[in-house]
Amino acid sequence: MSDTQKVFTLTCQSRETSREANESLKKENKIPAVVYGKDFSNLNISVKLADFERVYAEAKKSSFIDLTIDEKDTIKVLCYDFQADYTGKIIHADFYKVNENEELTVEVSLNFVNEAPAKKLGYNVLLQTETIKVKCLPKDLVSSIDVDLSGLSELEQTIKISDLVLPAGITVLNHADEIVAVVKEAVEIDTKLDNTDENVASQQAAEAAEKEAAAEEKATEEKTEEAK
Repeated sequence: MSDTQKVFTLTCQSRETSREANESLKKENKIPAVVYGKDFSNLNISVKLADFERVYAEAKKSSFIDLTIDEKDTIKVLCYDFQADYTGKIIHADFYKVNENEELTVEVSLNFVNEAPAKKLGYNVLLQTETIKVKCLPKDLVSSIDVDLSGLSELEQTIKISDLVLPAGITVLNHADEIVAVVKEAVEIDTKLDNTDENVASQQAAEAAEKEAAAEEKATEEKTEEAK
């Protein structure tokens, strides 16, 4: 079963596009943003960074947002994209105004449900993607699509795009053979596919140990040369 469409709310203000205006936004903990769409003139706005982060954390790119401008007009939008600086701090956002009669191309989140029997057998279930790209009318858009893991019981068993149960009116643009989840031996996990924080930390620790060992070896060689 897929999630129904959720609607979030966000307030914003019209803004100027000068460098001085952008500097003022930073002092107010706001970010510049733009709203655009078909047959819609681009609208420059600003939003509070904390409000945007709070809404985006749940809405992602596939939930509608009722955007209220200058406490007057409210329009329905999707968060199309955002930009961040080198520290990861969000510095700009792009919103797309929804046209009820126009098909959307959107990234929809995958919601993995139920436990895979393979895990009880000591195997690992690797999730290969968290979103899929879909095309549909706004009335058919859902906030997320469930992926049932309860059928994964054997080594190398997979769930592909073609296995997903999709709501009516939604067309997936990903390749049908693209893997969504796969069962692997615990000792045979491809670290390139395992992007969990725990695995990344273990890789970083291993790399640090290798560098330290190499440095010690080099220092020993240098001391040996000096002794000669």
